Amino acid sequence: MGRISALNDEAKGGHEDSFKVSRKRWGSVPNFYRTLAHSPKALHHIMELSYELRKRWREDPERLRLMQLAIVKPSMMNQCLIWTTHNQELGQAAGLEEKHFNELVGNWSDSELYDDREKAVIGWAESLTENTARDDDNAFSELKKHFNEQDIVELTLFTCLFNAWNRLQDGFQNDLEPPEGRIEWTPDWQESS
Repeated sequence: MGRISALNDEAKGGHEDSFKVSRKRWGSVPNFYRTLAHSPKALHHIMELSYELRKRWREDPERLRLMQLAIVKPSMMNQCLIWTTHNQELGQAAGLEEKHFNELVGNWSDSELYDDREKAVIGWAESLTENTARDDDNAFSELKKHFNEQDIVELTLFTCLFNAWNRLQDGFQNDLEPPEGRIEWTPDWQESS
């Protein structure tokens, strides 16, 4: 059980619409949302920010893989079980395999599993997570070879948001949901605004 109670479906308090939207988008309401529901407006805005950022990347399978790498890398580095698990599962739905995730903790830069674009994303995510990005001109230069400025802003936001969300999850000591209660890409994800 987490440090902050995860509100159940029967609880009232202004978060009910957000729970409905989560079910439509993700097939469930993760414990992260159930905990944030104590602050309904914050929950709503976090959900909308996540949705708007992911929407453009979700439309293209190659971009979806890149987004998931930008999210999983910091979650693994931060040893956040919940976001690593959730996003590995979402990444697998996008075509990433277990070997891709295993290689993220190894010598990914020399791996043949990743193309140059993927390596640029992983390197930038690592630099951001280690808080060395300010002086890491090499990682940024590699990113600029493959992405426009909108892409770079969004990839940076994915990584930075999940760094923060890793810390929220761990700080609240939220429990990992059982497999049937975890988020997944739903068929009507795009139409759930």
